[in-house]
Amino acid sequence: MISSGIFRRYEEIAGLADAAFRRLAERHADLVRCIPQCADCCHAVFGLFPVEAAYLRLHFDQLDRKVRRPAVRRARRARQIMDRLQERWEMEGISGDLSDERIPCPLLDEEKRCILYAHRPITCRVYGIPLRIQGKARVCWKSGFREGTSYEAFDMDRVQQELYGLSRILLEQGIPPEGVPRSADLLVSVAWVILENAGISGS
Repeated sequence: MISSGIFRRYEEIAGLADAAFRRLAERHADLVRCIPQCADCCHAVFGLFPVEAAYLRLHFDQLDRKVRRPAVRRARRARQIMDRLQERWEMEGISGDLSDERIPCPLLDEEKRCILYAHRPITCRVYGIPLRIQGKARVCWKSGFREGTSYEAFDMDRVQQELYGLSRILLEQGIPPEGVPRSADLLVSVAWVILENAGISGS
């Protein structure tokens, strides 16, 4: 069983991310252009650390079966798209990047709303404000932030270091639950988390 302290710390980090978004959104109200149901950020594939995967899976499994079933179907479609892209890249001998592709997140419903919005990953919480990732500044292309101008940025590198540390602690506790990778170095997609043992999730 996962220690409640791990998830408590994860939620604290998520809270800090939310606070950073609010602060920068207030400071740069004309540049942060996130609006309800924009969903642009919900079409970029990104990796989840084991602690994020465990947290997401816990809350996904608590959803009503009528909500989980279509999410499982969307996850299957997303996985098929990713598999086809990987196969094409291998055949063409190129190194593609899934994060550059437009693949809807399985948690995004038909009305462009996140079915796990309150428990969404930290990457989702800070999309739209300037980020520091691998030492480089990143911004949403829809925002008003421009290259060559200096802005305060949310340090994703630091957050990812802590998520890695929490993931190692989680995995040291024993066999992780379904939908959670067995290595802190292995990042997985939202679709992967949903589809692992999808029969239990009400497919």
